[in-house]
Amino acid sequence: MPNEYKDINFENSIKAVSRKIQKDKDLIENEAQTRQNLIDPFLDAMGYDHTDISIVKVEEKADILKDGLKRVDYVIYPTKKDEEPTILIEAKYHNSREKLENHLKQLKPYFENIRSQAKRVEFGILTDDGIV
Repeated sequence: MPNEYKDINFENSIKAVSRKIQKDKDLIENEAQTRQNLIDPFLDAMGYDHTDISIVKVEEKADILKDGLKRVDYVIYPTKKDEEPTILIEAKYHNSREKLENHLKQLKPYFENIRSQAKRVEFGILTDDGIV
């Protein structure tokens, strides 16, 4: 976890990431940069080591709908021992031409399907317009 986000005070950590996101969001040019520069620092500030693949799984399978296998951008587990995730994140580039409603239509079935199997899933997060 980068030192600039590591803070004993949770609120200060979140504020530091928020300032960085506001400063850098107009430099982001695609979804990969959104993940690297917005979502990963946010996860670190929340106390999730985004490099620990036992807690933060990227492109996790979400078997839903009849049109085949889908993947959730991030599936967050509370600890290494937990088998049920608590947070799903769908990453979108903030200047995407698609409307927010279309992205919500993508996240909602992922969330509902995984929640039907893992009751602990509490949050589905969608990034848009540089806001996490």
